[in-house]
Amino acid sequence: MTPLPVLGTVLGAYAFVWQERRQFWRLTLPPLVILAILTALVQWGTVSFDVTWDGVRSFSVQRSGWVSVLSSVLLMLNIWVWLAYSVAWHRSYLMPAEGCSTVDAYRPHGRQIRFLWTACKIFLLMIPGLFVVPILVAFAATGVVLMLLGILACGYVYGRLLIWLPAVAVDDRLTFWEAWAVSGGNGFRLLGVVLGVTLPLIALSLPTLVLVGPLGGVDGATKSLTLGLVGSLIMEFLSFIGLAASISALSIAYGAMRPDHVSS
Repeated sequence: MTPLPVLGTVLGAYAFVWQERRQFWRLTLPPLVILAILTALVQWGTVSFDVTWDGVRSFSVQRSGWVSVLSSVLLMLNIWVWLAYSVAWHRSYLMPAEGCSTVDAYRPHGRQIRFLWTACKIFLLMIPGLFVVPILVAFAATGVVLMLLGILACGYVYGRLLIWLPAVAVDDRLTFWEAWAVSGGNGFRLLGVVLGVTLPLIALSLPTLVLVGPLGGVDGATKSLTLGLVGSLIMEFLSFIGLAASISALSIAYGAMRPDHVSS
């Protein structure tokens, strides 16, 4: 077992994003602009209703046919961008000599399908915990204690399974037990890495989200397509920063645990 340095991994993830900022913009700018434009159009075409009936306030959203179709396209495009971007950014860290152009990154290939299937397997493996923990909490007198223990246990398992994703990105086809063995002894460290990367980003993003949230919200975008686009651009940029940092952290962790599968 190789003990994973939590703080070093978190700082290394941010440092790698900054070091590879040109690659970040090459991979980020095209999908960022496209997703922001489509999001702004969906928000602009969405009509919201805020109705109070018998003292009960309700909120409903109505979309025309073209907006519903565009929403579906946007969802599928988001999934594809996440897959392609994740694989490309993992390989940027783990296989830097390979190089990757924007066209190559978003060209369909088998790695993206395997990455999606692995992400689905991780989700399916986490489902029992999502059901068992709330049931135990509901019927136990010490609900708070069980809830905390359940969250820690789920986080431990989730952290260990996440090491599966960078392995798939570099064609290291691990089985479940092999992936579990690779992350052995580092479950809580991996959980600490995930929290260490995401929590600072959330904290730094909150002021920006508060300021630009109304611009990207349904009401603001309905009134002004321009404001909706500005808000969407900022939101997408923050999302890609978080995605790149989290992928970098997982790549660093995988490289520390499987150094033989990292090229210089």
